[in-house]
Amino acid sequence: MNASRLVGIAAMALITAGTTPSVFAQAEPIFLTAGPGVVGTHLEFVNTEGTGGFTQFALFGAATHADWSPPDPPALHTLVIVFEWRIGPGPDHDFSNWAQSHDFITTVVGGMTNTFSTDTFITPGAWDTVAVHLYCGFPITVAATFDHRWTPVPATPSLGILGLASLCTLRRRRR
Repeated sequence: MNASRLVGIAAMALITAGTTPSVFAQAEPIFLTAGPGVVGTHLEFVNTEGTGGFTQFALFGAATHADWSPPDPPALHTLVIVFEWRIGPGPDHDFSNWAQSHDFITTVVGGMTNTFSTDTFITPGAWDTVAVHLYCGFPITVAATFDHRWTPVPATPSLGILGLASLCTLRRRRR
């Protein structure tokens, strides 16, 4: 492979790396039984990894609920997952001091291990304290990983393509 191809491949890799969200750098293991109730279970973490003007969240794992008595069909339960970030000093559930994502909802089938994954959620601001909040109507055991970090401003793929085209044009002019 000649040098010009290596330069092109390296440039494409750098441009592509700038257009995709960076890999999660901070992961919190969660293992608990989320109890029933309106308030739910609020788990706070200090967000320190990364740099940038945005905070990125994701949660993936498995949930179980043991209420199944064959031959009856298994019961269906709802687990609601909300990401939160502290925007000012105050108590855990003071919504004037905490901002929230939209709800991520998963169904937990009784008597089974149910895997789930939220989409990646990105919000403006580098928030120092973040949380995951779990709401359910029955006790549900959750084993999950909560990923969060600061990220740079998301770039669009069109900027990456424009940068690659400019690089190719400059490369042709040199010859």
